[in-house]
Amino acid sequence: MKFTVKMADLNIGIESQYDYLQEFCKDYCVEDCETEFDIKITMEDIEAERKESGAFWFTKEYLETVAALRKVSEILPLHNRILFHGAAITYADEGAFVFTAPSGTGKTTHIRAWRSFLGKEVKVINGDK
Repeated sequence: MKFTVKMADLNIGIESQYDYLQEFCKDYCVEDCETEFDIKITMEDIEAERKESGAFWFTKEYLETVAALRKVSEILPLHNRILFHGAAITYADEGAFVFTAPSGTGKTTHIRAWRSFLGKEVKVINGDK
C-alpha cells in the first residue's frame, strides 16, 4: 500500500505492508503531490523492530509504525528537521512547550493537568504523535 503524508512541512511517500499504518497516519495524509522523499517498510524492517524492542507480543502492524517513524526520523535531519516522541502545547502568548519522554511516562496526563489548572489558554498542538 502506498500513500503520502505531510509531516514537518514535507511530503513523504510511504509504502507499507499493512493498512494500519495508513490509518495511524490518516490525519497527515495528502493526495496528488510530489514527495520530498519516500520510504518503504519491509518485513525485515518489522522484524528488526521486534528484535530491537525485545517485546515479542507487539503486533506486526504496530511494529511497522515504529519502523516507519524510525526511517522518517533518520532522514528528517537532512531536511533540517527532527522527529521525536512527545506532546506539545501552547500557553497564552508564551510560545510552545514540548514534553518528551518514553511511552507511558505521563505526557498526556501532564497536558491534561496544564489544561485543568490553566484553562482555555492552553492549546494542544500535538497530543502524542
